[in-house]
Formats: sequence, structure tokens, C-alpha cells
Amino acid sequence: MKIFRTAVALVASVTLLGGSILPAAAEGENGSLSVPGGALPQATSFTAKVDCGVPADGVAFSKVVFSIDDKRIGEKKLAPADRAVDVAVTPSFEHVGKKTLKATCASYHGKSRVLSAEVEIEPQLLLPDRSTWKSGDSVRLRGLGFQAGEKVQMSLVRVADGKVYQTLDAGVASPTGAFDFTMVIRSDVPKGDYELIATGASSGVKLKMKFYWGHSDKAGMKTTDKAGKRAKLPSTGV
Repeated sequence: MKIFRTAVALVASVTLLGGSILPAAAEGENGSLSVPGGALPQATSFTAKVDCGVPADGVAFSKVVFSIDDKRIGEKKLAPADRAVDVAVTPSFEHVGKKTLKATCASYHGKSRVLSAEVEIEPQLLLPDRSTWKSGDSVRLRGLGFQAGEKVQMSLVRVADGKVYQTLDAGVASPTGAFDFTMVIRSDVPKGDYELIATGASSGVKLKMKFYWGHSDKAGMKTTDKAGKRAKLPSTGV
């Protein structure tokens, strides 16, 4: 059996980096939320810095709840003396494009304070419709971030030599720049690491999915299939 596995997250995750106590006047009484500028890559963590500020009613904030476009992605409890925290936010497939990150500073009995910041998530990855499949199976692949109506080409590239083993015209992007294509990925190729790449003809946007066939080219990474017919993502892959 030839199996492909993917580690692409379907929802965003929030990894807490730790809280800190700031002087009362450090960020102002109304609080602040700051994020890195420029386009932020999909599936790569960025640090959001939150300072809840001074509670208007004197009741200490007990937690910070995080959301992207009003969809909750996690929370962090605050000690009574804390009002600030740094978090690592990992945007996923559904967050590509211009989004609003919100941090809601809440207390059990007092008033909440909502802080917000605009972020732009740059597309990076192709998303398959399943975690495993056999040779010959049709696999649905999706992506975001293309220009509306532009042609998209799919290529299977071996990492070791850069050789293209499969090329397909995969149709055009939707009016919202979404890509949706079903294909059979070739399995009659040399063993090693591969990238499946969807490229926009006009925008040059490239969305990728990494995997290896049989065994990885990286030292110490071998398949458990003695017949050498297993395909999967490297443990260090995206």
C-alpha cells in the first residue's frame, strides 16, 4: 500500500510565549495589540503583543481571548497582577488574505476590552482533502491567493535534481482567487523528496505541498515499508 500523509493544520493555533508585568504607563490605559508589518506567511507563526491596559472599572482582567475575523482560536489566563502577554499565532488555510486579529481582555465581573489589529496572510500551501491515499486515487487539492480567473498549472518536482515529473493545466482560479483541482499524483517516479506546486500564470503565486516517495533524501529518514513503496511527509516537512 502506498500512503501519503500530511501535517497541514486545518485551524489556527495559538502558542503562548508567556506573560509579563508592565509599568502602569508603559502602553497607556487603553491597552494595545501589535503585530509584525507586511505580509505574513501562512502556516508560519508570528508574535502578537498584547497589553490589556488599565481596567476602566478597576476589576482586573482574568484572561485574553484571541480570534481572527471573530472566530475564536485560543485564550490565555492572566494572573491578577498581569496585564500583558506575547503569543505566537499560526494562521492556517482559512485565514489567507486580509483579516482582523482581535484580543479581548475579559474579567469575571468587570467590563471587557477589545483590541484589534489588521493582518495580511500570504498564501503558501496546497491543502489536500484527505490525510492518506493509495496510488491511483484521485486527490482534491485546494489553495487561496491567486488572481481572479487566472490560469493555474500544477507541477510535480523532485527536490534532488529539480526535474519536473508531471505537469498539468489545472484550470482557472475562481472570482475570489480560490483554486480547486482533483488529480492523480504520479507514483512511478524515483524515490526521494518531492514538491507539488500550483503556479498562477499571471500573479506568479506558488502554493506547495511537500512529501517523499519510498524514502526521504535526508539522512536518517527512512520509510518503514520494506518494499519501499510508501509515500509520506518528512517529519520536518510543512
